[in-house]
Amino acid sequence: MRLAITLFCCALAAYAQSGRTSYPQKFFGTAAPGSVTGNLPGDTFTDTTNGKYYICEATISTAPPACTSVATNGWVEIDPGVAQANIVTAASNFVSGNLVSAAGANKTTQDAGIAAANVVAAASAATAAKQLCTASGTSKSCTYIDFPDTKIIPVANCVAGTAGAAVDLPTTNAPTAICLSATATAHTNNLGGALSWANNNSTTNAQFSFELPADWDTATQPWVSIY
Repeated sequence: MRLAITLFCCALAAYAQSGRTSYPQKFFGTAAPGSVTGNLPGDTFTDTTNGKYYICEATISTAPPACTSVATNGWVEIDPGVAQANIVTAASNFVSGNLVSAAGANKTTQDAGIAAANVVAAASAATAAKQLCTASGTSKSCTYIDFPDTKIIPVANCVAGTAGAAVDLPTTNAPTAICLSATATAHTNNLGGALSWANNNSTTNAQFSFELPADWDTATQPWVSIY
């Protein structure tokens, strides 16, 4: 009993040194606190409507009501800006190490069923919009690249031994469509066609066209390979 009396006395002595002679009071209300009767430095106030918690941080020995509004050296909100209605909750426990996802169009969450260790991540950001992230190797990392769009343009064909051009040709100095199986190199197993240009003919040309994507990177010209 003597020990209990000693602790009680010491607690009162500590509050007396800070300008108080009683334990901190707890106040409640349905809005932010104002001039609550009898409040002293260190008292707390709970806004039960908005789920907010305040503490009176008035200067020590300030006479009651020590705090009269929400302000510096007045009622100061603890963990400000988080309304009780905006707190995200979960209906059940998560699996350790798994990602968390939204359970619906609300403020509840659920276990996503995906281990965080299995998430694929990029070592660096993309250098342009609409790039693709491809595997960097035998790992869970990826690297952004431009879309590898490849187009194959046949320039000629050969139907039953008759060659024909598959691209646009000029009226003069046009290349000749040939069947590869009829050439001197005897491509007997190749039924395809080709265009044959005369040696040292710099004016012969052939043209083809295809649609370019509206968002193609105009700073990078197409790379063309002819064979």
